[in-house]
Amino acid sequence: MKDHCCVVIGGYINGYSIIQELYSHSIREIILVDFVKDISYYSNKICSKYVIENNCDSLLGILNKLKYDYAKLILYPTQDVHLNYLHNIYNEIIDYSYVAFNPETVIQYQDKFKQYEICEKLGIPYPKTVFCGAVSDLNLVENLLFPIIIKPVKKDNLSTNIFRNIIFRNKSDLDLSRKKIETLITCGNSFIISEVIPGDGSNIYAYTSFVTDKGKVLGEWTGKKLSQFPNDFGVFASAKGVKNNIIANYGRKLIKEINLWGVNEPEFKYDIRDDSYKLMEINLRPMMWHLVGHINGVSLNYYQFLYATQNSISFSTCHEYSEKHFVNIYYELINLIIRKKYLKIFISNVLNRNNVIAGFDKSDYKPFFYMVIVILRKYIHKSKRDNL
Repeated sequence: MKDHCCVVIGGYINGYSIIQELYSHSIREIILVDFVKDISYYSNKICSKYVIENNCDSLLGILNKLKYDYAKLILYPTQDVHLNYLHNIYNEIIDYSYVAFNPETVIQYQDKFKQYEICEKLGIPYPKTVFCGAVSDLNLVENLLFPIIIKPVKKDNLSTNIFRNIIFRNKSDLDLSRKKIETLITCGNSFIISEVIPGDGSNIYAYTSFVTDKGKVLGEWTGKKLSQFPNDFGVFASAKGVKNNIIANYGRKLIKEINLWGVNEPEFKYDIRDDSYKLMEINLRPMMWHLVGHINGVSLNYYQFLYATQNSISFSTCHEYSEKHFVNIYYELINLIIRKKYLKIFISNVLNRNNVIAGFDKSDYKPFFYMVIVILRKYIHKSKRDNL
């Protein structure tokens, strides 16, 4: 039996970034567990890979299998549904696993309304928001200024056929979708409706840290998105590290008050109207652009490994940030195609030879080529469908 291994759950860009980070620190016992064959499945940086069914029992089954080969499993969930599954089986796996979240807080604080309640307590700005758990709550939007955005309270709702978010520019837009939203609420779903903060994705900032189960911060960094897709509310297209003391202070306060463990990321948007940074959400696991920290010398997922294996580690933070951008070339190309006057932004974000391209590694080329093939197939299929 070997001493330990790192189990990355989920093989998309954030999972592959964890694999790259750990491998760069000479960790070779890296195992991938996923529900589909995503880009990490084709990596040469993993020692084993498993595709399982998307449920708690299958995840428990594979972890129980691995415990006979390794004394300790260090777990790296990359989606909120992974957090929920691990929480459900927590008592059954904790004797042989390092699970980097607080079981007392990980579920309730996926709820954005709970996150905003903490902001209210701490005096941290956040968008004016109403909770919508009953059909009658839709009338509360009269207290908000349009445009507004509606999101599921928990991201795990995205495992069902529920939209990620919808922006309503005016009351007429809302009225057109009211019946659909009422039906979803009647089926037991709940939502938060918030005023939209003006500005594009380049106004999004984040504080990211690794915190032990004793509440000690071992590493932290701040950064910002340079662009995203869709432009208003979406996935990062490019990002970089930047020093921002306001974001860092807000992030530390939130992590401490909620008593979060592991890698967490409060994300904020700058509001030019009142010169403030307002909390958008807290990710309770590594988000899509977490490799920015590693690029700048703060490897939070490696720190998790060191802590889990009882190695000594000193606090680490970024005092200066490089000009390297972490680029999701897929979404940058889409932005270039569909957004007007985007060429200048594209050149600034992408055309830098020192940039790091998400999913690309010259010593591990298959994941990137797989991603390209999937994209090409998707758009060829779409083109054929549109021409029917």
